[in-house]
Amino acid sequence: MEFLTTKQKKKKAQSLYFGYALLSVLVVLATYVLISTALGFEIFSTRGDVVQNGLLFIDSRPDGADIYMNGRRESDRTNSKLTVPEAEYSIQLKKNGFRDWNGTVSLVGGTVEFLTYPRLLPAVPKLLISRAITSPPTGLQSRDKRWIASYVPESPSTIEITDLNNPLDPLVTLLIPTGAVGDKPVLSLKFVEWAGDNEHFMIAVKLAETPSTQYVVMHRLKPEEVINVTTIYSLGADDTSGFWDAKRDRVYIRQASGTILIGNLKDKSIAAQPLFTDLTTQFFPLGKERALYTTKSGDETLVRYYSDQRTFTITPMKDPTKPVIAKSFGFNRNDYILLSGEGFDKTLIYKNFENTVTSSVSGRVAPFFTMPSQSKIADISRSNRFVMGSDGVNAQVYDIEQKELYRYELPAARPAEIGWFDDVRLYTIGSDKKLSIFDFTGNNVHEIATPTFGKPYVNGDVNKALFYTSVGSAFSTHVIDIESANQ
Repeated sequence: MEFLTTKQKKKKAQSLYFGYALLSVLVVLATYVLISTALGFEIFSTRGDVVQNGLLFIDSRPDGADIYMNGRRESDRTNSKLTVPEAEYSIQLKKNGFRDWNGTVSLVGGTVEFLTYPRLLPAVPKLLISRAITSPPTGLQSRDKRWIASYVPESPSTIEITDLNNPLDPLVTLLIPTGAVGDKPVLSLKFVEWAGDNEHFMIAVKLAETPSTQYVVMHRLKPEEVINVTTIYSLGADDTSGFWDAKRDRVYIRQASGTILIGNLKDKSIAAQPLFTDLTTQFFPLGKERALYTTKSGDETLVRYYSDQRTFTITPMKDPTKPVIAKSFGFNRNDYILLSGEGFDKTLIYKNFENTVTSSVSGRVAPFFTMPSQSKIADISRSNRFVMGSDGVNAQVYDIEQKELYRYELPAARPAEIGWFDDVRLYTIGSDKKLSIFDFTGNNVHEIATPTFGKPYVNGDVNKALFYTSVGSAFSTHVIDIESANQ
């Protein structure tokens, strides 16, 4: 047995305490390193800076594109998950047979960013069909984006149905049956809307030598199934109609006085009472038995909301002489209302208006988001994630999911037409008749064709696009493949 002096015992205790302290420091440092690593921190760069990593998901359609970050090619291709240090990244996607895609991502350490919207356009889109037509047609696309009903002014009694999913299939030709709209020749027609079943659509037919318009429901495959709404309900010359709740057998009737009535085409009945007591100046069905409308109240013109036999005031109009753009849409289990047009100074977006207004003490609801500029054109993307507004010179796009607003000049000869091409891309047709498409951010502008006229149509699968061109007095319909490389 070893006997230690008091001095030796003290020295040994000090050594033990020092060892425990050193071990504790090492444990703390190791824990810190482990936690930091778990949180994505690491020593980065030759200066020894500590940088936190983030997670970046990069997808594309089609997938399999090479990924370049700040000019350096990554080993992974789309669709991929990358763990990279926080930074601002310039992203480039490349795939053989397709045009390059360029964008930027600002990645914050410890967060996840999703770059999932890039769509690659073929370098030379494959022409699937090109067909000569006699004059510029007027068309309307079905709600599921598959069918296009069109006609040319030289033959207003003839409607052609194109299957955009199968553009090589023969066109379906519908003739408005003789006598279905009266004994006078058809002078012109206007498409009103498709029903929600994507089988029926409504047209407004103008007859020669008569002041009235005939509102008619037709089936895209059965021309004999014609329902004349004007005849059934004895509509006046200035009365208008459309589908109520997008149902093929229910219609609304807006009388010239501004009264709104609901008709049932199954039994040809009509509601005894109007939808509400206000007289409308403009009327916009929203679905789910809801509607927006404008009405006069003293010296003001109000935008009002109708639902379940109740009406609520949304906002007064700045200029009641101008048309309103009103749309309803849902995103992430929330209901939104878009109000725009030259009658407003700004573009207004309301969120869950009905729920909010019923709990409001004042009976008024402030917009969820206000886009700062007036919009003569406004629309919602197919995914309902983006709201676009434009005056034909500039564009503003609000991303509801990321709560970001993008503002830029239109990449076209202005003033230009603008609209949604698909769920993430817009199109413009400039004053030079050049058709181009670009991302909602304003980037990746690609010319499609020139000279063109009318809007382009893209099917629900976003792999085919139809547009019209004109060269001199010659007109053509073209359908191209916008997803497959032309090899």
